[in-house]
Amino acid sequence: MARAKLEELEELGWPLARKTAQALEGRHPGQAARIFGFLALSRLEGGSSRGYSIALRDFQRARDAYLKAGREGRWAALVEEARKRHGAKRRLMAV
Repeated sequence: MARAKLEELEELGWPLARKTAQALEGRHPGQAARIFGFLALSRLEGGSSRGYSIALRDFQRARDAYLKAGREGRWAALVEEARKRHGAKRRLMAV
């Protein structure tokens, strides 16, 4: 499962993808971080501000996992991608 392409996670649905990321956090934090980041960005694609708190939680878990894996650059790239794609969402960017 850790080698699955991120696009394939959409087929699994958010709950199963989140459980997969949680299971990977301890031994494979880099893979977990990619999934949490994907979950956060895909939650924002829905356009509803109701999903911001869930997206924020996933961003926080992605950050923690990237830092644990020693991949600070990947974390910075995820933040930049979120700003580029969703920077107009002022309520989100304020958080």
